[in-house]
Amino acid sequence: MSELSPVDFSENYRAAWANYRRLLRLCFLLWLGGVPVLWAIAYPLSLVASRLAQYVFGALAIVWVLAWIYVAASLQTWNCPRCRDRFSATWWYSESIFATKCVHCGLRKFEVPSVENQEWPPR
Repeated sequence: MSELSPVDFSENYRAAWANYRRLLRLCFLLWLGGVPVLWAIAYPLSLVASRLAQYVFGALAIVWVLAWIYVAASLQTWNCPRCRDRFSATWWYSESIFATKCVHCGLRKFEVPSVENQEWPPR
C-alpha cells in the first residue's frame, strides 16, 4: 500500500467534506423541493387526465419519499474523515445534522487539519 503525501492527506479531507456538503444540500433539496415539484407535475396533468394524474402523483410521491429517506440515511451514517466512525452518532444517541464535531474523535465539522497536528500515516 502506498503512503499518502501531505497533499493527498488534505485532499482526502476536502473530498470527504465536499461529499458531506453534497449530501446535505441534496437532503434539503429533496425535503423542501419535493412537494412543489410534485404539484408542478401533477396539477397540469390533472387538467388533462385526472385519473392518470393520481397514479403519476402517487408513484412520484413514493419515489420522492424513498429518495429522501435514502439520502437522509446516507447523511446520518456518513463517516468522519479522521476516525472513520459515524460523524454524528454513536450506538445510543445521535446529533444528526446538528453535530458540530465528530462524536468520536472531536474533529470539527468542515475542518481540514494540518499534517503537523495529525498522527502519520493516518488511520
